[in-house]
Amino acid sequence: MDELPSLSERQLGYVVAAVEEGSFTEAAIECSVSQPTLSASIGRLERDLGITLFDRIGRRIVPTDACLAMLPAARDLLRAAADARRAVSSVADGLSGHLDLAVQPTVVGTVVGLVAEFRRDHPGVSVHLRSPGDGSVGALVASGVADLGIGDVAEPSLRWRALWDEPYVWVEPDPDGPRPTAGSGQRRRPRPRPVRADRLGGAVLVVPPDGSPTRQVIDAWFAAASSSPQRALEVDHREAILALVAAGAGSTIVPASMAAGSDSAAVRVRPLDPPIERTIGIVHRDRPLSPLAARFVELAAERFSSARRSP
Repeated sequence: MDELPSLSERQLGYVVAAVEEGSFTEAAIECSVSQPTLSASIGRLERDLGITLFDRIGRRIVPTDACLAMLPAARDLLRAAADARRAVSSVADGLSGHLDLAVQPTVVGTVVGLVAEFRRDHPGVSVHLRSPGDGSVGALVASGVADLGIGDVAEPSLRWRALWDEPYVWVEPDPDGPRPTAGSGQRRRPRPRPVRADRLGGAVLVVPPDGSPTRQVIDAWFAAASSSPQRALEVDHREAILALVAAGAGSTIVPASMAAGSDSAAVRVRPLDPPIERTIGIVHRDRPLSPLAARFVELAAERFSSARRSP
């Protein structure tokens, strides 16, 4: 079998552009070359193949049947070459590979949009999102198990960058039942009054396990007011806490974003007096970040910077 002539990516690009633009002049502009250069290259390809790709009719060009037959394969080859260049570039830039994230459970709902955006921007990246329930985000990052951590992490050995501030709120069973629906004709309820710690000595609480970040916040808030509420239920799963409150088992204190996901028809959310809030940040080990991790940190800062500036 005779050896087939070689086809360069550049020549195939010229042919495809000429078909799509309908003239060598417009194709040359599209390919950022001079018209004589493009015409000469296509002419050499025709001689090498021993076929005519374009009929020249005055200033017009008309693709031949042979040209149209090769067109789908030419486009596929050009796409494959572009994909190969992108893949190599992604590896060279560090924006391909694997990123391991440890995210505090109470902020997972806020972070998932960030992770999805990052994956859309960098489809060659795989992400493992861990959500440890025992407050070990900092430990996972410090040990190298996770590349980055997101939460209200207190770990002196890690570098930390603030992302957003979030208040804690009081969540209690709603004594008035479901809220009126829009158009029901009932008056809108007044804004809930703040809850004072020194007036909750007899409150029945549903709380997370001892030692968890939110539990530490709850205990410290009541201790500062010398108040001792009744801890009726200690629950390992944070989703169950709000479900128990909605069922009337007691009240709780949670981050505002967590309360936003509760059954609003069965609970009432009130601000705290004195108020308490947490600052959510992103942490990593005290060493240079990989380009992949650095890009994620940059995207997180961009996404949440406006929220941090908000009053």
